[in-house]
Amino acid sequence: MESLEALSYCYYYISYHLQDLQYRGENVPENRIFGQYQKDYTDDMKRHIVTELTKENPKFRLVLATVALGMGLNAPSISQIIHCRPPTTLERYMQEIGRAGRNCQPSKALLYNNNSDISKARKGMSDDMINYCKHESSCLREILVNILDFKMSYSTRLLLFFAVMVIRQHRTEQIHVVFKVN
Repeated sequence: MESLEALSYCYYYISYHLQDLQYRGENVPENRIFGQYQKDYTDDMKRHIVTELTKENPKFRLVLATVALGMGLNAPSISQIIHCRPPTTLERYMQEIGRAGRNCQPSKALLYNNNSDISKARKGMSDDMINYCKHESSCLREILVNILDFKMSYSTRLLLFFAVMVIRQHRTEQIHVVFKVN
């Protein structure tokens, strides 16, 4: 199934099952708690989604998106990124998951894949991404950090750990999810 087909299928599936629960207030598209974003949308629709996502407390709780939603987006409320298929490089993956946790809130990145998603026959698929998806023996964060050649001393790690603990004590609990379909 191609990515736009998958995006549309997911959108209509969610809409069908939520019915009236998909709106905050009046049943108009501007009040939906989920949306989809792709390159063929009108500029007005894209602007509405981006404007809503960049709010501190957006109506959206879920956005299904292709890679068209990405570069330059600063959406502070995003706390989860879910990939239904991995990007072709670790650099792209890091850039995409970097959308979550912009306001120092806890964030998650989930990556779903199967063997055909990470096949060497897939155009542009890097060996690093294949190895990352198949990796099972150590911390995946270290792999991501190492691609940036970022090495930390023990004292720096300890300092960052305590800084994160302080920040987490002052966070607010909001869950917003962005699906990325490649």
